[in-house]
Amino acid sequence: MKPMDNKDLFSNKAEYYDSFRPSYSAAFISEMVLRGIIGEGKSVADIGAGTGILSRQLAESGSCVIAVEPNASMREKAVSGTNGLDVKVLDGSAENIPIGDCGIDSVFAGQAFHWFDPVLFAKECRRILRPGGNVVLVWNRKKSGEMESERKKIVDSYEHAVDSFHCSWDERLEGISEFFSGNFEMKSFPNDLKETEEEFIGRTLSASHAIESGSPLMEGYISRWRDFFRKFQRDGIITTENETVAFWGRLEHI
Repeated sequence: MKPMDNKDLFSNKAEYYDSFRPSYSAAFISEMVLRGIIGEGKSVADIGAGTGILSRQLAESGSCVIAVEPNASMREKAVSGTNGLDVKVLDGSAENIPIGDCGIDSVFAGQAFHWFDPVLFAKECRRILRPGGNVVLVWNRKKSGEMESERKKIVDSYEHAVDSFHCSWDERLEGISEFFSGNFEMKSFPNDLKETEEEFIGRTLSASHAIESGSPLMEGYISRWRDFFRKFQRDGIITTENETVAFWGRLEHI
């Protein structure tokens, strides 16, 4: 079940999020350009834009981007991080997008669809998209294996101490087929993460389910993640098998 009000969830994590969250696969961006979904002259909305990680990549493809984000701290980072690019950052949500009717060629949601009300989001997409426009839902996903299994054990052991929300990959996919009325394409793109210890810790602390700074549990929490890093690192670098997974299609107009 999605939380009813999550716009402030990342308020104290915007710095970690902006500094340490990975970009999406360059091959994914190239695929979107090849298919004519983004690129020169395209008007694109990035909904739930966070600190603008995906917005920057979309703008660098030549697209004109409107980034919509409800969290003030994340939005501030998006403004500074996209300075010099063709990106306009607006306060808004997936259920109330501050964009006029039929003005957008494509809508993107990076690492965000699972936070949305899918019915209201679909309604807003239909309203703002030009005829024939696409919606693209994309995530970075860690691949299964020993590392991911052990990571989940640590996350789950702190679930009682965190006023947060996180969901499994299967839960994130709930509603996608219905959202697209079954008419969508899906493709994954390799996007492994190679991080130093501090980069790994920073990305870990950016998660919605991470312990908040100032918590009395923080010292032990970080210690467990440092032990995790030391177990799996090689020559001071930890490699997390990761992929960018994208779903895209056109919405039926009802």
